Amino acid sequence: MALPLIIPSTPEFTAQLQRVETLHQQLKNEHARAQEFLAKLRRGEEMQAQALQSQTPSQSVQSQPIASHQRSKPAAVNGAHSEQEKMCCCRRHQSKPLTEKEKKMAEEYRKARLGQPNLPPLPTHVDEREVRDLEKRVRGLEGRVRGFEGLPPDREMALLEVERLRRELEGLARRREGLFAGLGQIEDKGKAGRGKA
Repeated sequence: MALPLIIPSTPEFTAQLQRVETLHQQLKNEHARAQEFLAKLRRGEEMQAQALQSQTPSQSVQSQPIASHQRSKPAAVNGAHSEQEKMCCCRRHQSKPLTEKEKKMAEEYRKARLGQPNLPPLPTHVDEREVRDLEKRVRGLEGRVRGFEGLPPDREMALLEVERLRRELEGLARRREGLFAGLGQIEDKGKAGRGKA
């Protein structure tokens, strides 16, 4: 059963291709280092074999029990490895420092792996007037949002609520007009009553 082929978009494809190229280059470098290290090990084994062959049979028999005895004890106890020998061993296994090109490739790989796009730096100079205008706009928008406070989140329910409030407002306006009309009648009666007296 074949899996469907998903074709990535161009930016994704480019990023994946760069990632593969970077990994391929790193593998080539590691392969070269491993080959070099292996060659050094082989040269060391050959030198040891030559040294063993040059020894007399009695010397070779005497050195074998000592060597096996030393291997059985920890290095710190038998003193077989001096600090200098340890440093040589560590230097042999250290990788070479990266060249500028390798550092650049490693950085690109790291960015591609983390998904960080190569963005230009942000401008550091910002006009104060622009900031004030933006703050003013934000305050205005926040005021508009506060105007919708208390309304239901559903649009239809909000429209029904607005219509209900509009009818309530109209009823209050009619009541106010009625109260003002009532005040006018009371004033007229008061003037008429004073005029007769």
